[in-house]
Amino acid sequence: MTAGVLLQKAGFKTEIYEKNALPGGQCTGWKREGYFIDNCIHWLTGTRPGSALHELWKEIGALGDDVELYEKEMFFSSKLDGQTLTFWRDKERTRKEMLELSPEDEEEINKLMKYVSMAETMTVPVDKPFDAMNLIDFMKLGMEQ
Repeated sequence: MTAGVLLQKAGFKTEIYEKNALPGGQCTGWKREGYFIDNCIHWLTGTRPGSALHELWKEIGALGDDVELYEKEMFFSSKLDGQTLTFWRDKERTRKEMLELSPEDEEEINKLMKYVSMAETMTVPVDKPFDAMNLIDFMKLGMEQ
């Protein structure tokens, strides 16, 4: 879809095809057996202003002044055997909750949270696909730009 939009903006005539019966790709929902299946995007990366991906989202119309972003307090929650584990936007809250559930895993929990913090600084490439990247390109992914 993005390629088609960018080519149209560059003056090319394009046709965009949908592989499914309903148009919308990742922004599609449908009813089945009394339930609504929501396949819409729930986590859009690259929304931080100034990032290359943010600029691309703006260029194709996915983000703009009229688009309101909803940042949930939590990303994911799971219940098992009466216990709940939630991945909160607040990493320290997540870490504390994980430690309450499994204090013996403190070392691994702290490693996980360290890696989550590292991932926050990664930039999502928009200029070159992963399969065309070299070692230097991959190293740059972990550096703030």
